[in-house]
Amino acid sequence: MSDDGKLLLAAEFVWDVQPPDYEPNFNYLYHYIDTKTKQFLYTSREGGLEISPDNRYIFSGSPPVFSVYKTFSTNPVFVDTIMGVRSLTYDPMRHLAYGELSIKGVTTIGTIGVFDYQRLRWVDTFTIVFNDGDQTQYTQLELSKDGRRLYFEGIGIFGVYDVFSRLVTFWSVINAFTGGYFALTPDERYAYITDPAAGPMCPYCPPPSGEIQIHDSWLNTFIAPISVDSFRCEGCPNPPFTFSVVASPDNQKVYVEEIITDLILVIDVGTNQVINTIKPRQPRGVTQLRIQKKPHGSFNIFSGR
Repeated sequence: MSDDGKLLLAAEFVWDVQPPDYEPNFNYLYHYIDTKTKQFLYTSREGGLEISPDNRYIFSGSPPVFSVYKTFSTNPVFVDTIMGVRSLTYDPMRHLAYGELSIKGVTTIGTIGVFDYQRLRWVDTFTIVFNDGDQTQYTQLELSKDGRRLYFEGIGIFGVYDVFSRLVTFWSVINAFTGGYFALTPDERYAYITDPAAGPMCPYCPPPSGEIQIHDSWLNTFIAPISVDSFRCEGCPNPPFTFSVVASPDNQKVYVEEIITDLILVIDVGTNQVINTIKPRQPRGVTQLRIQKKPHGSFNIFSGR
């Protein structure tokens, strides 16, 4: 969703039946939706769609093609069939987009590409190395507002990379074996890291820990985690599978989705305790939580597949 809340990008799962064999194949359609009128503005088959912080550009990082569009335009202003980036995060002051680099559609493990979306060109690449030589494939990247700290999560790893000194300043093993999600509070003090383990469809994999990890950027370390074990579903053998997570714009609350029960857990940032739960009207399964900012400091939470 765009920062101003006016544009929503949504994915739709569809079956395609094409000649000559007429065998069904699944694909995704990606829709641009006006959140005020609820109208579909444009539909594309290109995936990995994200919106720049200034709401001027839409990036399509679907391998092996990386394309840049002006918002509400169907004609790309930049296309690269060799290099591409995914899991984008931004430095708005310098008009830079950081993402996991791919070459001809193949992910380069641990390597970050930097794209200047004002001049429409690549400007840098670097590789994040931790633990004396280890690298990981990223599930999420988030850049601090000053463009210095790059928070990263990969397969069982969470860390912080200093972009200016090109050093990993913190890393730790986490329980998210397939890669979870994390959310930074607006003041960037805390990062809340969920634990979907290997997912509920893997009965022989290690279960979730029943905790949400918290990284304190002031101390640059993990602090006491939040226990969510009491929210496991009745009769379930495992703790909750926490998944998508977002922080409220007012820096007061964090919202965490639990996959099995469909509950959204509400965490108070001041106390780092779960203070409430939200039960959506309809079951959703694995979804993404998104924040829509509104005038006068209010906001909506979107949850959808």
